[in-house]
Amino acid sequence: MTSATQGAWTAEDAPPTSQKRAPLVWLSSFMDRQSDRFFLWLPVLLAAGAAFYLGAESEPDAVIFACLFCILAFAAFLLRNRFGAFLLSVASAAVCAGVLLASFASARHADETLLSQRVGPVEIKATIAAIDRFASGRQRALLELEGAPEGLPSSVRVSWRGEGYYLAGERIAARVILLPPPDEAVPGGYNFRREAFFQGFGAVGYTLGAPDRLADPAPDRLSFKIERTRNRIADRIMAALPGNSGAIAAALLTGKRSAIDEDTTEALRVAGLGHLLAISGLHMVLVSGIVFFTLRLLLVLIPGIALRYPIKRIAAIGAIIAATAFLVVSGASIATVRAYIMLLIMLVAVIADRPAISLRNLALAAILIIALHPEAVAGASFQMSFAATTALIAAYEASSALRYRWFEGTARNWPGRALGLAGGFVIAILFTTLVAGLATSIFGAFHFNRTTPFSLLANMAAMPVVTLIVMPFGVFALALMPFGVDWPAWQAMGWGIDTVSRIATAVADLDGADLMVRSFPLATLVIITLGGLWLCLWRGRVRLAGLAAIVLGLAAAIWSTDRPAALIDRDGYLVAFEDAEGLQVAGTRRVGYVIDVWRRRLGFGDEAVHFSRCRQSVCIASSESLSIALVDTRQTRHWAHLCGRANFIVLSGWKSGTHYLPECAPKIIDRDDRDRLGAIAVYPDAGTFRLTGARPRSRERPWALHAVSGYRRANIGGTD
Repeated sequence: MTSATQGAWTAEDAPPTSQKRAPLVWLSSFMDRQSDRFFLWLPVLLAAGAAFYLGAESEPDAVIFACLFCILAFAAFLLRNRFGAFLLSVASAAVCAGVLLASFASARHADETLLSQRVGPVEIKATIAAIDRFASGRQRALLELEGAPEGLPSSVRVSWRGEGYYLAGERIAARVILLPPPDEAVPGGYNFRREAFFQGFGAVGYTLGAPDRLADPAPDRLSFKIERTRNRIADRIMAALPGNSGAIAAALLTGKRSAIDEDTTEALRVAGLGHLLAISGLHMVLVSGIVFFTLRLLLVLIPGIALRYPIKRIAAIGAIIAATAFLVVSGASIATVRAYIMLLIMLVAVIADRPAISLRNLALAAILIIALHPEAVAGASFQMSFAATTALIAAYEASSALRYRWFEGTARNWPGRALGLAGGFVIAILFTTLVAGLATSIFGAFHFNRTTPFSLLANMAAMPVVTLIVMPFGVFALALMPFGVDWPAWQAMGWGIDTVSRIATAVADLDGADLMVRSFPLATLVIITLGGLWLCLWRGRVRLAGLAAIVLGLAAAIWSTDRPAALIDRDGYLVAFEDAEGLQVAGTRRVGYVIDVWRRRLGFGDEAVHFSRCRQSVCIASSESLSIALVDTRQTRHWAHLCGRANFIVLSGWKSGTHYLPECAPKIIDRDDRDRLGAIAVYPDAGTFRLTGARPRSRERPWALHAVSGYRRANIGGTD
């Protein structure tokens, strides 16, 4: 062979045509097998677009995304006969649609003023739109201000202490201190300010004394009537069941959770039973299911109706009416609306004699929720609710053959049927708890920095009581309430609640029942979520690839190196370091909420927090590699010497006089810096330190407090 032909590639060397086309054949076969599953990814893509909008550093241009959506939709139409290109166009258009939905939701609240600084004391007149009463005696109300002064929001949320009984729709006068809704206490943390923006109130605060009622009531509205009805039902329950039993019963049926004492709430959370307090799919299914089966049983007992009319459809209509009433009475939270939409689709399917429970119905519910409340996709409630429901439906679909064989094997005689039903009930509770717990645990760890190892044990013991006693008697009590004979049903419900509370307390007291989890990057959560969706939404062995993504994400979460060297609060009062003994916090004042957020984000319990109060106007907090000075005086001479000792100098509450100390300028973090950055995390960065702020870099975000200036660097040594 000559040199000219030594490197040539001849036809004989080419792989067979079948080998070259094998990937395309596999892809075509995959698309054929999964053709009915592509729709399930539509809400995922919508949620991705909405999440992109909510997390963007600057305001996305709605016009650009609208144009992109139109172009991609038209491209999808043109490419409808080329399946792969069609799917890619539809997927891209869905992401753009998610961005647009979130942008439109933001525009609906554009006229709302978000307070940016403290105001007051100021005299206000307002109408109570909603009110909650706490076990401590505190009351918290959402107020609609009348003739609000310029610069004040039209709706505010304020608290007060007092014995007065106030109702939605009443007009009050009060002297109030109003504060801006706080943003993140740590970069990447919970943004209450954004939550307040989408909920429609622009300030929080408190009254100076109990409010005074005004004689002339506000024009009545349906929302006021619903709120008064919810409070009356809650009061009726707590009159029949004093103490925590009544408070928990009111939470289960009306969504009014404020009267439950903190110890009981914490015990339920630690035991993994906190989901019982948030009205969601479990409660909605139990309420509608109880009505459905009770009504169907009663109709079966009347032969003239059972033989002539479709009693299953009649029972489904009755369940829809009951579910709608429960939605209204419970406060219509995001989780409750999601459950209601899912249940409505399921019951309509029953009426139409179609399969009721399916991932397709769940996808429809998710699309409707995202269309109505796209901001919900960033919240723990939305994520945990849909994660649990998706995993449960997928798991029950995958195990249908096993369940069929179980009941076939036990249905040969009456004792076998009874044992089969009892065993199936226990297995169903165990299986449901295990699947839902695994599906939601990563979201609980990300949002709340805790995991509950004994939740399976607690749910195994408590869920039969909730399913067979608590919720059925609660529904019966609500039905009997108009006739004044509801007291016995409340007592039965209260006994069940007391049993659940004892189970929660016993489990919460076990060693290791509450494990704190250090925060991990958002990208890790995204990887695990995509892996879980891949596992649940596809069919066949290809879904097992999702397990690899889940394992990769968990490994990244466990071995994450994203640890700040120090944390500085947004007001400049506190600084925190992590060491072998726990979380070391120093400050000119103790801000309990901020410290609590910090210790949870870093994975510490209460006992691991050590606070040192600065006794003088200047103090230094140090770790092995970093020193930060806290300064609470305007006298430059008291802290000028720190320029050579500290890496950063935090000036609490006032602007720096850097023009007096130009050599200190790179190290000073003054009020202007904190206004731009918000809460600050200090990270080591190649021999220097990098400041990361919690606030977005742009003023364009409608809920943003201020802009961010980026970061500055300072040498690890004492001088620059």
